[in-house]
Amino acid sequence: MATINEANKYELLQQKMMRETHAQIRLYIVDAINLASRDLGGGSDPYTIIHKGTQEVFNNRENYQDNNLNPQLHHRIQCTAIFPGCPLLKIALWDHDHIFGDDLIGETLIDIEDRYFSTEWNTF
Repeated sequence: MATINEANKYELLQQKMMRETHAQIRLYIVDAINLASRDLGGGSDPYTIIHKGTQEVFNNRENYQDNNLNPQLHHRIQCTAIFPGCPLLKIALWDHDHIFGDDLIGETLIDIEDRYFSTEWNTF
């Protein structure tokens, strides 16, 4: 049986899920370590693209870092979110190529909504 404190947490969480909330998402990307090589010479020319659902919110292709497998990125990205219903945030690192087209180095997905409604991330 749940304690009163735990019951209150879940009741507050349910109330939070029932109302539309607008919020700012701030994402800080500091650096990348030991990236996979995508160039013939053993390096990569990395840059970052970030999507919130199908919407591109950040594209740093113009500022790719030439032949660097440990780039210092220092990105600060801010975008708006509406809860519930916020789409996934996709962070992708790409290798810039002048001739053949860019190659995906790697990507990750962050479920912002899951974190927003998580009892571990909230203080009641």
